[in-house]
Amino acid sequence: MIYGAFITVIFEEILFRGLVYEEISNNKTYKFLLSTLMFGFWHLGYIDTIIFRTSLFNPTADIFNIMVWKVITGLILGLIFGFLKYKTDNAYSSMLAHMLVNAIGS
Repeated sequence: MIYGAFITVIFEEILFRGLVYEEISNNKTYKFLLSTLMFGFWHLGYIDTIIFRTSLFNPTADIFNIMVWKVITGLILGLIFGFLKYKTDNAYSSMLAHMLVNAIGS
């Protein structure tokens, strides 16, 4: 839980709401949308964990469907976290919301 709710969140928020958001453009709306898309598709990188957990608990699960929903969920949460960054102009608010979501979901 510490890894998923804190370490991963800090890394992802620094990467997407810090580095990517601040460096890609001067247009605030473009930064918001691009960092959100990147955040959503970033979650495809967790496929190894998903396959492992699925094979333990539900070996007949549809991995493709799970990955599609993982990206959709990442995009929706990315919109929420990005909106917090957009409105407050700091990554701490999005980091706190991300930690809360991961702590509850882990």
